[in-house]
Amino acid sequence: MLKGGSSQEMVWKWLKGASLSDGDFGHPVAGITNYVLCVYEDGLTPSLAMSAELPAGGTCGNRPCWKSLGSKGKGYSYKDRAATSDGLSKVLLRTGEEGRSKIIIKGGGPSLPVPALLFASYEGLVVQLVNGDGRCWESSYSAPAKKNDGGKFLDKY
Repeated sequence: MLKGGSSQEMVWKWLKGASLSDGDFGHPVAGITNYVLCVYEDGLTPSLAMSAELPAGGTCGNRPCWKSLGSKGKGYSYKDRAATSDGLSKVLLRTGEEGRSKIIIKGGGPSLPVPALLFASYEGLVVQLVNGDGRCWESSYSAPAKKNDGGKFLDKY
């Protein structure tokens, strides 16, 4: 699911995914594996519409940005209330068996690089989360969107 709006906020949900383990997500807590969220306009000539980076490691306020979700390898979370990394504020990378893994990314504010006209001439979008280890998770969306009224955009894959 992809939600966006004119108030510079977005949510991307990659749900009920393939079987994933901690190793698939690399090592963001240790400062090794970076991430990039990319949105492509999927028209006749696909083009990069926006990208937002999530650096590995680091501190957000006085706490680590990334944390491990338990000692049994359930994934990772990222929280940055100030959304200093290209406007991204929350990330959940959840491991699980087939149909139970998920990725959720939330962002907003003036640092989020969403082009004002991204959804205006919507023909389709491809959203990808790519990590520094070369892993990629992707969702494709085709027109017409469930909702696209100039103020809000909502679509499901």
